[in-house]
Amino acid sequence: MCNPILVIIRYDLPSDHIMEYVLFGWRNVELEVPDNWFLAADGGSEKKGYFRLDDSLQPRLELVWEYVPFEKALAPSILLEKHKETLEKHIKKAKKKGLKIPEVKTVMKREIKVSGHSALLWVNRMEESLNNAVVWYCEKSERAFVLNLFFRLDEEETSRRILNRVTKSIKCHFPQDYKVLWSLYVAPIRLPLSFNLVSIKLTVGLSYIVYKDADEYLYLIIGYSGLIKQILSKYKKGLVEWFSKGVKKNTIDKIERFRRIKFEKRNNEVTLYKKNFSLIRSKANVLYGKIWLDEKLNRIFAVSVITKIKKFEEARELVEDVSAQLTSVST
Repeated sequence: MCNPILVIIRYDLPSDHIMEYVLFGWRNVELEVPDNWFLAADGGSEKKGYFRLDDSLQPRLELVWEYVPFEKALAPSILLEKHKETLEKHIKKAKKKGLKIPEVKTVMKREIKVSGHSALLWVNRMEESLNNAVVWYCEKSERAFVLNLFFRLDEEETSRRILNRVTKSIKCHFPQDYKVLWSLYVAPIRLPLSFNLVSIKLTVGLSYIVYKDADEYLYLIIGYSGLIKQILSKYKKGLVEWFSKGVKKNTIDKIERFRRIKFEKRNNEVTLYKKNFSLIRSKANVLYGKIWLDEKLNRIFAVSVITKIKKFEEARELVEDVSAQLTSVST
């Protein structure tokens, strides 16, 4: 169920006695990690997913999860065996391609706790690479997890400290009304647990992320660009053209077509609205959002929602809430 990363890289890192940690959240998981680790890869769906954090030198953490109904829950021992089998498959494929892969040697295996769940820690080494794998099943979110932490062999002491901090801080389930953390590069935001990530692109020119509410027809679309002057110099019609040719074209148009959108500009902010036709008014889909400049962050932001007209007020409140969270970073 996991896609392990094999890391054999030699670099020097600063001593971890001055290491600072931050709370990182992604795909309904929260955990504390060193503050120089950043999101480098992401993938998945409602049923399975993963994300990877790197530092400036190498991959450091990979978390893989898969939905498993409670009645089919797997014990940590079985999850670990499946993880090892997957690792062996990747090694065999690599060897068939002519790559020289070092032997995996077990350093230690022991029982631990993760977010109140029984878990297994498997520490293994591959030449100069020291890997920590932790497996557990969360019956409350009905997900099976595999956590991989990657270090050099000479980082053994550092690896123990980081492993202890990460595993003790992990939260893989939350109260139903909890708003879970999403550590976007531009700003951390909190959203309801029912929001699933469906699309993401992170680049200097245009970044966007699209969420879908699992409980109802509602999409949340966040878009942003850095370097205000350089970006707007490419668009003669300013924020509206940036939104239409960037965010709308790459995200909204792939969900539903909204033509002749109404834009209203006030100072550095633009609001947008469009209701599509439907014979039954309550079933009509509506697009609402805001576009604005944040000169302190040197960024352009857009937050919009697609939903049913009967949910318009809730959608408007969501746009205001997310916009406020993004803006709070610069205040």
